[in-house]
Amino acid sequence: MLALEWLANARGIMQKIEDTQLENIKKAATAMADSIEKNNWVHTFGCGHATIPVEEMYPRIGGFVGFHPMVELPMTFFTGITGQMGIHQFLFLERAEGYGN
Repeated sequence: MLALEWLANARGIMQKIEDTQLENIKKAATAMADSIEKNNWVHTFGCGHATIPVEEMYPRIGGFVGFHPMVELPMTFFTGITGQMGIHQFLFLERAEGYGN
């Protein structure tokens, strides 16, 4: 069954991440916790598909405290909602040298 194969592959990927990156994940978690404890922000950024985890950091009831999500809406895949140029705008901006400056 294809679904079981997909789940097995996903578990394998998660296991590989745990096996190879757990120490780095712990270091990152400690750095973020230390920043929040000192009343500083943890800045997160993403564009394109990388906005998905960043959007989860937006403050809301029961959400994450101390995180400052930064999303450049024209660089997301919902440009049809945020502008009239749609995917053409996204494709142009992702290749525009210096746009992030």
